[in-house]
Amino acid sequence: VELLLSQRSKYADDISGTMDLSWWRNYTIESRSIFAMDPDNDWLAGMDHKRNMGTAHVSNRHITVGKKFFLWGNFPEAHVWDTVLTDHDGPYLELMVGCWSDNQPDYSWIAPYETRKVSQYWFPVKGIGGVKNVTIDGAVNVDRRGAGELLVGFHSTRVLSNCTVRVWRKGVSGPVFEERNVAIGPDAPWCKPVKVAAAAPDQAFTAAIADADGKVFLAYTPVGPDPHDPLPPKVANPKEPKEYASAELAYEVGLRLDQFHNGLIDPEPYYRRALEIDPGYTRANLAMGVRRVKNGAYAEAKPYLEKAVARATQNFTRALDAAPEYYLALCEKGLGNLKTAEDLFWRCTWRQSYKKESYVEIARLAMRRGDWSEALLRIGDALALGQDEAKLWTLKALALRKLGRAPEAFACLDRAVACDPLEYWGMVERTGGTSFAAAEKNRGLKAQQLLECVSDYWDTGCYEEVAALCAAALARARAEKPFKTEGALPLKETLAACNSYREPMFAYFKAAAEAKLNPSAKPVLEKVDWIYCFPSRLEELEVLQWAAANLAPSADTQYFLGEILWNMDRKDAAVAAWRKAVALDPVHALALRCLGFGLSHPGTYFTNTGVPSGVPNREAYGFYLRALAADPGNFRTLDEAGKLAEKLDLPVKERLELLLKYPEACRKYDANMLRLAYCFNAAGEYAKAHEILTTRRFHVWEGAEGLLEPFVESCIGLGRAAMAKGDFKTALRYFEESTTYPANLQAGRPGDAGSEPKSRYLMAQCKRALGDAAGCKAELEHALKGWIKAGEMDYWRVKALRELGRSDECAPLIAELKQAIKELETPQPVIINAYAKFAGDNSAMERAAKAREKAGSLKALLKEIEE
Repeated sequence: VELLLSQRSKYADDISGTMDLSWWRNYTIESRSIFAMDPDNDWLAGMDHKRNMGTAHVSNRHITVGKKFFLWGNFPEAHVWDTVLTDHDGPYLELMVGCWSDNQPDYSWIAPYETRKVSQYWFPVKGIGGVKNVTIDGAVNVDRRGAGELLVGFHSTRVLSNCTVRVWRKGVSGPVFEERNVAIGPDAPWCKPVKVAAAAPDQAFTAAIADADGKVFLAYTPVGPDPHDPLPPKVANPKEPKEYASAELAYEVGLRLDQFHNGLIDPEPYYRRALEIDPGYTRANLAMGVRRVKNGAYAEAKPYLEKAVARATQNFTRALDAAPEYYLALCEKGLGNLKTAEDLFWRCTWRQSYKKESYVEIARLAMRRGDWSEALLRIGDALALGQDEAKLWTLKALALRKLGRAPEAFACLDRAVACDPLEYWGMVERTGGTSFAAAEKNRGLKAQQLLECVSDYWDTGCYEEVAALCAAALARARAEKPFKTEGALPLKETLAACNSYREPMFAYFKAAAEAKLNPSAKPVLEKVDWIYCFPSRLEELEVLQWAAANLAPSADTQYFLGEILWNMDRKDAAVAAWRKAVALDPVHALALRCLGFGLSHPGTYFTNTGVPSGVPNREAYGFYLRALAADPGNFRTLDEAGKLAEKLDLPVKERLELLLKYPEACRKYDANMLRLAYCFNAAGEYAKAHEILTTRRFHVWEGAEGLLEPFVESCIGLGRAAMAKGDFKTALRYFEESTTYPANLQAGRPGDAGSEPKSRYLMAQCKRALGDAAGCKAELEHALKGWIKAGEMDYWRVKALRELGRSDECAPLIAELKQAIKELETPQPVIINAYAKFAGDNSAMERAAKAREKAGSLKALLKEIEE
């Protein structure tokens, strides 16, 4: 790792110069992710040098191109995560790799029915003092340990004897070191110091180990830094859509946001901008249509896809890329226009792109109409283009079974398992699609595995299989024992939830399948005592829409329909469904909660104008209050209502009353108790906040913050109250406590000075009042230690300096405070940080509001110290 600018630390005497970030010990202020860029080798490794052992990884660098490590750092706040994430194992570091991805998100394009394969090897390394090269045969280290000495070490993944270790120097005849008859293995590394010429550079030496036949299986020549290998340019945030004058550029920005599944910026305004410039632009129309096809909005998708096809095929052209026609075919299929869809799929088979998946769709359409011979032929066409997809072998087995060719069907199912040992549908198909017992094993959410299989049968028109499997699942659900879903759960309760079949979608699929099999009979929806239901598949959307149109009106049906529509980014339709649910059942707690959430997140969920954490909406807040009245114990509803109350800027008294009205829901969830502590502080009830923050065991999570701040505020509030009464001993005790980091908060000392300048200044006032002049001076001086972020702590340091008689040192701090205010008052850009890891308060509106509030408080402090 290159030497980078030193990380500042309150523990570092010298914060200038550079620091080697290849060593964990040097991360003294913040957590950090380090990514590799275009690696020239096939390996990644991490080493615990104290224990002289580590972990190595090997994979083809052209496929496994992503390499990264993440660590929390080497300072008290970071060490908290050692206790959170390990039992007794000390510092924590993550090694990560990615296939077909050189960044953390998986943004590689993978086609329908495409299978990709990669081999990765992870193995332990020990006893060689470090790692400089790794292959599947082992690891090697060559490290300068002194002017005339190299440490050379080899660790083998195989047990070998009669090996030979040699060290060569460039330009010198014969090895400068040799040892024969070396025995080496996974538990027997070889590592020794080797004397070399002090003046010779590391790059002049090569260390190698050969097996008994003389074949070198591990070697390494040190590589020096490359001054002509600069860091890559930084990725730029997208501009506002209107700033792009090129349809292609606007489209490419939208595509990248789509490709990375960006959770903060909606790509569609960029596609729309491209279409403003060129209404017939094929790729932008295709992108808009594909997004709607994926979300089941086929009628909305069709005009876009027709425009994409029209431009790509004008003048009787057969387009090079079949994507527009393929997605238009899927759209027509979703609209029920099966002949038109089939004609389009056949057109797609003329070209390599989308050829395989089109044959599969043609086969599925043939299955729907019972033409199993045609289906078999088309699956054969698809398999001729690639035989690594397990689902295609299962589809072929299904066609063969329907044609009465059982032995061939079972042979195909064997091929499916060979492609993917976890192929669920193939295991079910072995039973003729009537039983899932053999497919369950110990894997994931069992109901979801089965629903995926049911959806596959549904899409092929196998309604008898759908009805049979759903009936079996519902029977299993009726026999289940109750299990807990809240609180500190034993593993058995979690496993019971994972294994549960109490899923209402089985009842909906069963009713819909029976209606297909017997259209004249009145469809019946079996009652399910459900706990969770999160439909997400297009087949589930189809079935729920059928239920809403054909079954008796049901609040649950509308609630489930709203869920899947919201998940598919069809927000207005989702809110409409939830309103219908509440009209049918005014105390449907979950539908009421969803209306609260939906109305406070208008339009597209994550956009430049919408806000990830919500917008103020009084109607939404009213629905939250109704949801809590219907289900007082729902801690998530209370959490969301509390967030919205803050957005609405409701008085502290009102927000406090909301939390105190539902004590059970509040106690269930750390976030609610933390919000309660903040409210108590804001109301001046510091003792109540302090009690919460010193008696409750809180649990932090990655990306969370805010546990320490209210604790410090409660201590300082109690201390100031004691000072006002003249009780300086009690005040001092509270101010001293404000500089501690309680274990129950899972808090640690940050890499900067935090809020200590404030606490130390107040401690100094107490000691002066108690007659401890020396102690007062010591605390004032302590307030000046460590580096601080520009803002409030500048104010406290100015006050400390003035009391120490060092007013001439205040100017830089006052200037820093002014600069902080200026930055807060600078208009915020409309475009948010598209690459922020944790969304939080990351909208222009929210950031501007918080900045204004903070700037106002800092201005008051500045005014005081300037008077």
